[in-house]
Parts: sequence; C-alpha cells; structure tokens
Amino acid sequence: MRFLDTSSFALVTLPDRQPFEYAILSYTWSKTPDEPTFYDAHRLSSTSVAWGEEQAWPMRQSPAARRIVRACDRARAYGIPYLWVDSLCIDQSSSADIIESVICSFRLVWEAALCIVYLSDLPPVIANAPSLEVLETALSSCRWFTRLWTLPELVAPRRVEFFDRDWNSVSVKDSDSPPAWLELLSRVSGVDLSVLANREMLFEISLGRRLSWAAYRQTTRPEDVAYVLAGICGVGDWLMPQPGEGSRIAFRRLQQKLIMRTSDLSILAWKRPKGLGDDAHLQSGILAESPADFSHFASHPTWATPFVSDTELGFDSRGLRVEGLLSHQRSGENVGLLLLLNASQHHLTDSNYVGIMLEEVQPGIFVRSMPWSVESLHLCKQDITMSRIHVCLDAGDAVVGCRGNFLPSDSRILAWANAIPPPLEPVDRRLLKCSAEDLVGEPDIWGTRDADSSSTTNSSPDEDDILLFDSVPEKLQLLDPGHRLLSALQHLVALGAEAWEQEKSPLLCPGTPASSRRRVRHQRSVLSNDSSESKYTGSTISSSPSLVFVRPANTRASHAPLACPFYRLFPSEHYDCLWSLVLPDIRSLIQHLIVDHRLSYFCPSCHRTFPKASDRDRHIVARSCKLREDVILPVGVSEDQVGQLDSAYRQSVASGMGEEAQWFHIWGILFPGASIPSLVHLLKPQEREVIAIRQFWREEGHMLILDELERQGLIRLDKSEDEPVLEALHASVLKGILETYGLV
Repeated sequence: MRFLDTSSFALVTLPDRQPFEYAILSYTWSKTPDEPTFYDAHRLSSTSVAWGEEQAWPMRQSPAARRIVRACDRARAYGIPYLWVDSLCIDQSSSADIIESVICSFRLVWEAALCIVYLSDLPPVIANAPSLEVLETALSSCRWFTRLWTLPELVAPRRVEFFDRDWNSVSVKDSDSPPAWLELLSRVSGVDLSVLANREMLFEISLGRRLSWAAYRQTTRPEDVAYVLAGICGVGDWLMPQPGEGSRIAFRRLQQKLIMRTSDLSILAWKRPKGLGDDAHLQSGILAESPADFSHFASHPTWATPFVSDTELGFDSRGLRVEGLLSHQRSGENVGLLLLLNASQHHLTDSNYVGIMLEEVQPGIFVRSMPWSVESLHLCKQDITMSRIHVCLDAGDAVVGCRGNFLPSDSRILAWANAIPPPLEPVDRRLLKCSAEDLVGEPDIWGTRDADSSSTTNSSPDEDDILLFDSVPEKLQLLDPGHRLLSALQHLVALGAEAWEQEKSPLLCPGTPASSRRRVRHQRSVLSNDSSESKYTGSTISSSPSLVFVRPANTRASHAPLACPFYRLFPSEHYDCLWSLVLPDIRSLIQHLIVDHRLSYFCPSCHRTFPKASDRDRHIVARSCKLREDVILPVGVSEDQVGQLDSAYRQSVASGMGEEAQWFHIWGILFPGASIPSLVHLLKPQEREVIAIRQFWREEGHMLILDELERQGLIRLDKSEDEPVLEALHASVLKGILETYGLV
C-alpha cells in the first residue's frame, strides 16, 4: 500500500501487514477539478520546503492541496508518520489499484491509528460555543453523513477526530468520548451508540441492523454499496469486486456470501414498501433488493441483537435450501408458511417469534409472500415443526423451474449465456401424422410471429430483466467444412436463386397469390388454398403420403427489423448481423449485443484474456504482468456497458420510451461521441433485399432442399439425426444465394 510521508510529503510504498502507525483523511470530494491525484504526489514533495513560493506548483493554494497539508500537520502532532489519502494513494487509472483498495478498504480503516474527518460544509460554529442542538443541526446538513464510503471511517478506526471547514476541532470519537457527544453522533449518523462507544461491538450487532445504516446513504458507483457493506458485515475479503455489475447483482452476491457464512437470519428479515395496486409486490424472492429494505430495523431496538437460529441454509439448483422451524399461519386473508428467523430447535418455548411468510408455488418450492411485512407473533411450541423446503431467489424462478440465477458465479451473464437453449429446429417438427382437419389451430411449431404481433414466442416471465436469456435471437449456423452434403451446395444455390427470380416475376396470371405459385413450383397437393383464412398450410410428401408437412402461411412482417449498432458502424466487419439473424425488438437487440458482441475478460495492462472475471481480477491484483501498448483491443460490449444496457432497458420500459429513442440511447452507450446514423431499422435498398430473400428462403427453402436431396438420394426424410445438418445446409444455401446477388 502507498502512504504519504507526513514530513516530506513523499509518496512511499510500505509492506503489507507490517506494524506501523498511519492516519487516514476522510472527506467528501470537491466537484471542482482541483483534486490532487496520484500523478500530483511528487509535486507535493517538491513544494514541501517552499510551500508559499510562487514557482512551486500552480495548484498549491487550492483548497484540496491545503487540506492534505493540514491533515499531515495534524497527524504529525500525534506523532503519526504516515497519512493515507484515497485521491493520492490510489492510481485511478489502474484496475489493480482500484480493486485492491476496495478489497482492503475496511481493514485499512480498522488498523488506522487516527481518522481525520474534514467537514468542508460545516461552518465554524464551535467558536460561538453552540449548544448540542445547534451542533446537531449543523452536522445533519453535512454531506459526509450522507455518503456510504464514510460509514466504515466512522465506525472502524480507534480514534476519529472531526474538523470544520476552518480546521477547528469539533470533537473526538473514541472510547473516552462524552456520552452526550456520542448520542448526538448516533442520531446524526444512524449508527448504534454501542458501536460508536466501542468499535469491537460492531460484530455483535445483527446483520440486518448493520445493513440498515446504509439505507439512506449514497455512492457514485451503484455496485459500491455492496463492496462497502461487505467489510462492515465481515466478508470484505470474500467479495471480489466486479466493476460494472450494478447494484442489484452486487447486493445479491453480498447476501449470498453472508448467508453462507453466518447463522444470523436477520439477513432475511427485510421488508420493502407496499406498492399501491402493484401486483409485482405480492410475491418476491428470498433476497432483498437494496439496503433500503432494511430501513425498518431502526424502529426495532431489540433487533440490534443477532437472530439466534439453528436453521441450516444452502444454495442448490432449486434456490435457497432451508432446513428450519416453520409454522402454518394466517395473516389477514393469506394462509401460508411462516419461516421463523429467531427460533432454535433446542430452546423452543411459548414465546414471541419473528418470521416471514412463504407461499408454495410448486411442490416443495416457495416464494416470499407479502414482502412488505415481517411477522412478529406469539406461537405455541406445538405449532412449530422442523421441515426442509426450497425458496426461490426470484419470484420469476418458480415460473421457469428455478432457472439458476442463484449461482454465486463470476458473471450470471456468462453463466446464463452458456445455458441458452439451442434454437428451434423447424425440421424436427415437420413430419407430423395428422389429418387436414388437424391443421387448423395447431401451435406455431416454427416459433414465429409477426414482428408487430402482441404474442411472442418464449416470452420471458420477467420482461424487465434483460439478462434473462430465454428468447435470444436465433443466429444461423453454417454447414461444417468437408460435410458430404456440401457437394450439393452449388446446385442448391442455383435452384434457390432461380426460385427467388420466379418469386419476383409474375409467372402466373395476375392476381394469383404467391402461395399458389409456390405450390405449383413444388407440385404439391394443397390441403388449404386460402392462406388468409388459415394460419397454416399443409402438403403431403410424395414418398410418404401419410405424412403431412405443416408450416405457417406467408406472414410477411410489415415492420422492418432493427439494425445491429455494430453493423451500422462497421458494416463490412459485422455483416453477419444483417443476414444471419433478425432483431424484431429492443429486448432482442440488447440480448444479441450481450451474447454475440461481448468482449472477453482481459487485463488492461498486458491484454491477456481470461475465461472468468474472477480469474482476471486475481491476475490484476497479483500485479504479475507488464504494461503492453502494442495491442489493439477488439471492439465490443464491455462489462460496464452490459450493466448500462441492462439499466437503460429497465428505464425505457418504465418510462415508455419509443423504439427509436431506445436504439439511439443504446448507440450512445456503445459508441459515445460517434456520429449518429440516420436509420435504426434495416431500410436501405440492399438491406431490404437481404431481408426479403431471407424471409422467402425461410418459408420455401426447407421444402426445396428436401425435394432435391430426396431426388438425388442424399438423405432420407425419416432420419432425425440429419435434421440439424439440414438446418445448417439451409443457412449455407441462403448465404450462397446472397453471394450470387452480391449481397454478402
């Protein structure tokens, strides 16, 4: 770690875990760009002798620079040789420095001999000897008490000294402080009096109470909420920072770490404000969304004590596994299972117990019901039983069979992207034994809908969560090189191009539907002539008259698909994003960006890539690489941009933002400063032709390929093992047709 020498103002690196005394400077950063940084530290040391001379440093008279000098003076007055200042001692351009400082932040303040708190917005009220009421009012308006990073600097150091904006000492917080001052500080900060009087009491306070201290405090980066609270809750060394993951994911990872390492079930005693007429609040997962869900702990003084329980908790494929004490109870009109949070099997009595209501949604699978309430009931011990159940981490998990977002993985984005189900295979469901009457009302076996239809395939149970990859746009896969069917590729491409030419020219008499022309080309016995009346058409297969081919009728979408932003900016490099997939809406577009354009985890210094974020972070913290400037990083979606895209989608859904406005917002996230394109949809002449050929080939290509392969004896229609190969051949022929017209 780096420290500032309080005598020479030089920045020195001291060995970790070695005994030496140091002070830390705690303050709120100024909004003006005069904050000294890591790269200004050498200027401080060069001007320490002649601080008042003009030639020393232009910023020497800035409030930020004077603040550092006054803090060094104060530390020397206590005989402390070193000072830690975040702006100077952390290289903000180094990911390794930032991650290391976050991991070690709580230990750093805990081992400090002194914390110097400078309140730049506190007027010098001490000179007028104000009453405690006046001082409390003045302190309550200071920004320092609204920031979350200052919370550990209040509770962890052995000695904390407060200064007003003129560097007058206000008071000192330590074990010998007057009780009246500590009570005032407790009211202003919200921290328990026992912790302010004795920092060792911090770990005797319940987890729910500790989390409640952060309910109304703020951080610049959303995920920092979890990183700050990790140290206060005793798991600071176990929660690896993942910049850009967002507050929701980070706070969930924090709760998972706490649940796995504690028996204090106050972590489950959260409640959130009840929504007025909002059904989304009727059920919830077992985990809280933010520290604000613990704010009610302030109104329960007895809840400052940890909830003693012998309930066993663990995570598995169905959510949170709970083996504990439960009771069937009625709360108003709701009947459910009450999970007791402060009961021990070996000390059951007729007493008051705290619990949360659960509702069974699948056999043995529960969700949190009435999340706006934590029950406190008097129960008889005969009403309590020991049982084992599973509780979903998200209410939506019950709908999809506990999808698995409970995993404490390095990145749920990668975990779920790897678990994306394979795309629908139309060939798999074409050979159906049915009659002509069965065709009407059949399900949409191809998984298609009009782009502007209100009914979509595989709709997500949680439309606001863009990271639920349950309907990722299908991207075509080509036939493997060297496959035996490649011998027919050139001939099939020629047939496909000829069929497309016939599609564009009126071969039959005017007014004849296009579907009729296709039936003439394929020489099929048509089971349904009017495609406008039926959603599906059917054809028998010549070699197997008892088998009927079922496919959707011609449903040309009038709404043009969206363009991939990477294709718009780099059309030649990302041409596959035009011809190989269709993006009907913003949700599909964002999922495509995260899955197909995601950057690998890489070290910003040596540019080495890693399969997991945790591997990359450990490599960065180890500082085992050298800086490389000769590598050009690929363009793609970074970790920070994934979180921004997720947040942007949620905000757009909440505000009802239009499709084009959302697209331009995404463009600004991906390419800040780049010129804005004129078209967000695929409406250029070449793009429209590509989409038209793809739509035509999607409707007609499978049958044309099957006819030709069957005629040449290259495939048997009843062999299911050939179906994935047929899909790849279908895509390869499509690409060949586009190449024929110079569109690829």
